[in-house]
Amino acid sequence: MNDRAPHKRCEVQFDYGLRQGRSLALADRPDSFVSAKGKVIAVEKKVAEVNEKVLEHGRVRIPFFHDLMCSFAHGLPTFDR
Repeated sequence: MNDRAPHKRCEVQFDYGLRQGRSLALADRPDSFVSAKGKVIAVEKKVAEVNEKVLEHGRVRIPFFHDLMCSFAHGLPTFDR
């Protein structure tokens, strides 16, 4: 193992996450995806479910922010004179 190995592994994991659609909800993700080298990789749903539960604990939820953005999208009263 050399100094670049951890960085390469991180890059591969990032690439797999993009190709798998890791930003999507579990139900919307594909059952498999194709790697950069053309290999078809089957997603292990049970592993993805466990990982999603772990990630869920680390996510920051800001319900107020969503309400605020909706208010801006629909127009707030202006304070122009």
